[in-house]
Amino acid sequence: MRSQLRKSHVVLGIESSCDDTAVAIISSDRKVLASRIYSDKIVQRRLGGISPKMSATVGRIVIDRLVDECLDESNIRPSDLDAIAVTTKPGLLLSLKVGVDKALSMARRYYLDAIPIHHMRAHAIAPRLLDPTIEYPFLCLLISGGHSIIALVKGPDDFYILGETQKKSPGECLDRIAREMGLPLKTHFAAALEELALKSSPEGYLRFHKLPHRMGSDFNFNNIMIHYFNIIHKSNLLSDDLPDLCASAQFTVTAHLCKALSLVFEYVEKEKIFLTTKKTLIVSGGVAANKYIRGCITKVSEYYGFNTCFPPPKLCTDNAEMIAWLGLELLETNSQCVIRAKDIPMNASMPPLRIEDRWPIGIDIRNELPQISEKRLKASSIHGSTPLIFYFKPQEKDVEIESKTDEKSASLIDC
Repeated sequence: MRSQLRKSHVVLGIESSCDDTAVAIISSDRKVLASRIYSDKIVQRRLGGISPKMSATVGRIVIDRLVDECLDESNIRPSDLDAIAVTTKPGLLLSLKVGVDKALSMARRYYLDAIPIHHMRAHAIAPRLLDPTIEYPFLCLLISGGHSIIALVKGPDDFYILGETQKKSPGECLDRIAREMGLPLKTHFAAALEELALKSSPEGYLRFHKLPHRMGSDFNFNNIMIHYFNIIHKSNLLSDDLPDLCASAQFTVTAHLCKALSLVFEYVEKEKIFLTTKKTLIVSGGVAANKYIRGCITKVSEYYGFNTCFPPPKLCTDNAEMIAWLGLELLETNSQCVIRAKDIPMNASMPPLRIEDRWPIGIDIRNELPQISEKRLKASSIHGSTPLIFYFKPQEKDVEIESKTDEKSASLIDC
């Protein structure tokens, strides 16, 4: 029997929500004891995208080996683990089942707690693995090829939705625009768009842009995508126009994000949510790797006194470290999410872990936010080093305000 006096916990995490299969072992002192990931991008390119059936088949072939390698590297016996954390939602059902089946098999065999993990919550919490100074509550912006969510995070199982996308995601929008332009595939198409945008003319980012109408803090990247598709197909563009088109698309997506963030910052300021705590905005997901987007978001965040944290690329993509870490936090806070070993039925036909292809990250409180900002952010002012400009309407008269960011009160955390 494991010693009840041991203070440090050790959790094995399994991530298999999409095309990757990953395993990691994390301890309470924030040490990654072992980590493995398998991803066959060559097969995906040959198939023209992700095949759920193929991903699940490959996952079942490699998952036992990945677990064994992690246990060997960390020099830990399965019975010495405190729990198995596994992604159960959202994701591809066939892929999720691969991880859940393995987790339940280990939990039953070694009498371990099982912890179901929400994939997007794990992304939001991941930076706390590297930086213990990040405290609850904090704001999180998750931007990727599949998601766009603004959430207030008050604890490892206490999330509130402040904004989310209605149609498409920023990553899909940029990828498909780049593809439609015929740009070459780098790590992904949006990376080629970002690279070409660097060659645009000084005012090129404004040349083709058109922001979609917005009410509240939600996103609609579909309208942006359609706008640029129309330009690509209906305008007689020359090759010299492409850098400006890339810069414009990148700016439009970024401005759309920043305007929603501005409204959210106003809301949390008015509600005094961060009155006695440190203000932190975590920006995660594959799109957060875009340097232009990072710079503009940081600029807006600093205006409202928030520190901006961008996790390293490894934690922005799918990984098992974030799954194990969230599992650890849930375990150590005695969350009701944890399924204790004694409550796991030995009958495999009665799985206690339910998989879902879709599931909200938290409680939806978007109706509490105003539909229009009191201070309207001028989109073009997010670009470059010029100060932010806001508009507001006291007594029906527009007044322009120029921001003055206190450099001492806001900084970029490189975590």
